[in-house]
Amino acid sequence: MAAALKFYRLLFQPNGRVRRRSYWLAATLATAVFLVLQPLVEAALGRWIAIGFYLLLYWTAYCLMAQRCHDI
Repeated sequence: MAAALKFYRLLFQPNGRVRRRSYWLAATLATAVFLVLQPLVEAALGRWIAIGFYLLLYWTAYCLMAQRCHDI
């Protein structure tokens, strides 16, 4: 349970700091999940629903970058 909460904070909350290794692992995982799920959702539910996945990916990228660049 604690690991899931930590992972949630890493991907969806822009405050705090993240180490380089954790940043790259989370960014790679988020991108891979997006690349696999986005075409499936678009084919099943349509393009407009799939746009929500782009917003989710952009928010995840923003949170990761904000945490990584926290000290700058």
